[in-house]
Amino acid sequence: MGGGFLPGFMWLFFLVIDCAVDGCSESVYVPGVTIEINYSITSLITAYMSFEGVIADHMMQLFIYFILLIASCDAFAPSSRLITKSTMLFESSEDWIPLVKDSAGVSSPVRKFILIEGIGELPSDGSSVEIEYTGSLVGEADWSSKDICECWLSQLQGLEHLSERFLLNNIDFSMLCDENVFTEEYCATALGIIKKIEAKKLIMARNRLKKSQIEYPAGTVFDSSAKRGKNFSFKLGKGAIRAIDLAVRSMREGEKAIVVCRADYGYDAEGLRSRDGTVIVPPFATMNFELKRIC
Repeated sequence: MGGGFLPGFMWLFFLVIDCAVDGCSESVYVPGVTIEINYSITSLITAYMSFEGVIADHMMQLFIYFILLIASCDAFAPSSRLITKSTMLFESSEDWIPLVKDSAGVSSPVRKFILIEGIGELPSDGSSVEIEYTGSLVGEADWSSKDICECWLSQLQGLEHLSERFLLNNIDFSMLCDENVFTEEYCATALGIIKKIEAKKLIMARNRLKKSQIEYPAGTVFDSSAKRGKNFSFKLGKGAIRAIDLAVRSMREGEKAIVVCRADYGYDAEGLRSRDGTVIVPPFATMNFELKRIC
């Protein structure tokens, strides 16, 4: 190897750092995950082998230890990672704090993951608060049958009565969006829909939801205080969507957290549009906010 080892090793060092920082190019913000770069370890080893040639056994061992150290080191990782549902890794569902009464962990329609603890007292109702924020879309792929009933079906006029049958048949987002399963025939047999117009209405609403997933993909950042050039100030109890209000009530000064909320605690069935009609947040959107309470 001679004098070629150090330049080659430095090349690898920066390659690994880049991999650890950038992670994979998936689409959902979730904090505290370090699994996203593991799949690339083999490719990095292969790349290094081709760059340096044959490496002595002890050097290879040191190299592998180095890779594993970087892969597990939070110092090289952002507080929020871009990952998919299939690569999510949590120490425990207890990492997520439910912000809605009578709900638990990751199943809560509004939940919080603390990144940095704050100090001082919690704000009281009517208090003026200031936050830094970044808002992004999460997508609805994780919707359970309960989520569908409470957040989506309840907003479809004339179809609310189907909730019990949705729950009975455990119709989650995956099943709802499967065009080979959730058909007009299925609506008639499993859901007991007699009127064809009701079945068509349900299928059309499902199709709009599927189309929205494509047009407004998970991971899309729709707003941020950095983009606006100023923080968001409001009084608790008015001036913010329910999810933000609930979250900030639970935050002390300096706290930084990830908040995930369902549409019924966000912009509901209408979504959010700009003054010229441009869609900012689509209807029924599940959202992710990275918040920091300033005061």
